[in-house]
Order: sequence, then C-alpha cells, then structure tokens
Amino acid sequence: MTRMVFLMEVKPDHIDQYREAHRNVWPEVEEACRRVGMRNYSIFMAETHLIAYFESDDCEKSLAELAQQEALQRWWRYMDPVMAPEPPLSKAFEEVFHM
Repeated sequence: MTRMVFLMEVKPDHIDQYREAHRNVWPEVEEACRRVGMRNYSIFMAETHLIAYFESDDCEKSLAELAQQEALQRWWRYMDPVMAPEPPLSKAFEEVFHM
C-alpha cells in the first residue's frame, strides 16, 4: 500500500460552492475512485487550502487511471470554476516519515 498527499486551493469567493459540491459528490465519481484502487480518500480544508489524502496499492497508477475515467473528467470540468489555478505545491508530497 502507498499513500499520497497533495495540495489544492479553492478560489476565495467559491468556498461555499466547494463545500456543497463535496457534500453531494456524484456517486459515479466515488465509484470511479474505487474502481482505480483508491481507498481512504479524504480532503481537508483550511481557509482556501485543500489537502487531499488517499491510499492505493499504486497511487501513481491510480491517478493515471483516474484521469481516464469519464465521470472524473466531467467532475473536474464541473469543479473548475471554483478551483484556483494549480499552486506551486499541487504536486504530490514526498513522504519522509510515517509512524
């Protein structure tokens, strides 16, 4: 099992829309995440900053497969107006310690 963490950001004037969308994530989005092997996917928010975490047998492979899922492509287009352009740290973080 591998773990992945990455950073994203919401536009400041779209926080409520982001929260509402994630209270009602489309079932096909959740199914697509499961289908590509993602588990324990969580997103944490502090002001406009988002930290996403998930586990998979192969995180890089899961992300590559996820990008090919039609449901996720539609979700990303739907969420695009509320998301800030990718911050410099939008890449995956390197795990340097785990207890």
